Amino acid sequence: MKEVLCHVGVVRGGIGINYEYPDIAKEDFGLFLRNLKSAAGFAQPRLVELERNNPDGSKPKWTQLRISKEDCELFGVSLRSAIFAIKAFLESAETRRKYKVRFQVTISPPAV
Repeated sequence: MKEVLCHVGVVRGGIGINYEYPDIAKEDFGLFLRNLKSAAGFAQPRLVELERNNPDGSKPKWTQLRISKEDCELFGVSLRSAIFAIKAFLESAETRRKYKVRFQVTISPPAV
């Protein structure tokens, strides 16, 4: 099972999620991202856009994601709660079983 480092925290008022490439099967990756948003507390995860955490506007990176402050406000999702929920989802036995990846998640101190 692949071990993947991940860091979650507040970025420009939203939630930043940076991780090493997890090698999740292409056909499962969309479901993985929807499940991550759902676990973070978004009742309608398909309506939440994942931005690429690339301030310079260069080529998008799927390993540097951001959920905007506006989406968090619109859906009434607390940044702190969402960050801890994302950590729990990524480190869960279900995620390990379903996606064959073991995430090791750290959280930015301001979120704690």
